[in-house]
Amino acid sequence: VYRPAERRWLDCDVYVNRHSECIVSREKQTSSRTGKSRHGFVLGEAGRPLYGAPTEEHQVPEKGWKLLQGQEPVPAVQTFSTWSA
Repeated sequence: VYRPAERRWLDCDVYVNRHSECIVSREKQTSSRTGKSRHGFVLGEAGRPLYGAPTEEHQVPEKGWKLLQGQEPVPAVQTFSTWSA
């Protein structure tokens, strides 16, 4: 379970896991060849990207997650609009 942290990155909330050091954040990648930027969300730990989902939307996607430096299987993501502890 991830909840909004008390910080934002690239105009989006950063989400933290309450049981580990993993976070979900929106990231930007710029092509060195074309100079064009693309966005997506990354689930990472200690600066290491484990899984990613490309999207130009500002909400964490439920589908489209891909393996980066993590392990199979890719995470199942379900989003909610409210949080209660």
